Amino acid sequence: AQGKIQKYFTAADLITLDGHVVNKVGTFQHAIAASYHRIPYFAFAWGFDPNRPDRASIDIEERDPNEIKQFAGIPTTNPAIDAYYPAFDITPPHLVAGIITKQGVVSPYDLHQVKSG
Repeated sequence: AQGKIQKYFTAADLITLDGHVVNKVGTFQHAIAASYHRIPYFAFAWGFDPNRPDRASIDIEERDPNEIKQFAGIPTTNPAIDAYYPAFDITPPHLVAGIITKQGVVSPYDLHQVKSG
């Protein structure tokens, strides 16, 4: 980080009521790196999804593993190797400094105080 980055921001595809951030694959890893370097991570969102109270309520879309096992139709791995290709990952609330909503910045642990949507 070399002191040049003060905050890390992303959008969020979904936020659970208990503060888990669902976003494109790589967000969780970036949040880990930001935390390691003491850079706070914030997610932009309209609010939380009232139908998703917690991590257990999330179904992660999976993409075709063959998309990462080949390039331009040419296999890049041993056919016997399995692959897992999720479309999203889940960042736990302890790595999230705040959720930026229309109502302001809210702790991921206080989303129950924010109107959804």
